[in-house]
Amino acid sequence: MPNVRPRRTPGPHVHGPRPRGSSGRRAGQALALVLVASLAGACSGGSDPAWTLRPTPEPLRYELASEVSNFVETPGGPTGTDITTESEVAVSIGAVTAGGQRPFSVTYASFEATVDAGLGAPSRVDGGGFAGLRIAGASGPAGALAFDSLPDVSAGSFDAGSLAGVVPDLLPALPPGGDAAAGPWDHGFTMPMGGGVSGEITYSGTARFAGDTTWEGISARRILSEGRVTFEGSGTPAGAPGPIEMKAEGDSRTLYVWDPARGVLLASESESEASGTVRAMGFDMPLVVRAESRTRVRP
Repeated sequence: MPNVRPRRTPGPHVHGPRPRGSSGRRAGQALALVLVASLAGACSGGSDPAWTLRPTPEPLRYELASEVSNFVETPGGPTGTDITTESEVAVSIGAVTAGGQRPFSVTYASFEATVDAGLGAPSRVDGGGFAGLRIAGASGPAGALAFDSLPDVSAGSFDAGSLAGVVPDLLPALPPGGDAAAGPWDHGFTMPMGGGVSGEITYSGTARFAGDTTWEGISARRILSEGRVTFEGSGTPAGAPGPIEMKAEGDSRTLYVWDPARGVLLASESESEASGTVRAMGFDMPLVVRAESRTRVRP
């Protein structure tokens, strides 16, 4: 599958300034921009091609993986953090409401993460407490998202807000009205940041059809979403010695592989890069965040 540079989206989380030597100084910011899901299972559907999400008779199962790296230029020198995650989720889609909203839910079956802050061996996050975590809400026109109240659970620097970041990747940028002949169309959403930081991730872009393809023997259509992503928030992330403020923005791009015969997301790939500043301990420090996510349907 072709590599692409996308968005992010993923429910970022932020690591606060981290220690350097015995000074106890901390500086490391991590924004989990995007986790991308891979789908296992199929929606039942009619014989006509489907260019809209369909209600799922049974939950669809996805495997997710992401890699996120960040770089902060602190007064004491550069520092950074690398984060990898793996998880499995079950996705349910409901029927469109009279108001044009599409209910959804994402339930975590498993979650694991590795955080390498450059301070010895990487630490592993046991996300067993996330098993059964359910994130619910509704999607609207042009990809807009609304979330129900998120559960109050956490593991390391991850919480329900950060894990909600997978949702935009599970709900692909489909054409308005299911029009298979549509030209470029608007695609955008706003997400909570999570990870101890109150704020929002905003994506604004356009989507378009990007040609036919075959994915493991299945005829499919590629849909490409490109635009700008902005992160802005404040709070005290896990491990930070004090509160931070941050703002970053950059280009983002996500490629979806859609099976119109069944109305199912088969795969997606994304990459993003954002730059900005993080303010901690009275200093404004340059921040760069890069993220890659890959998705594939479980066999």
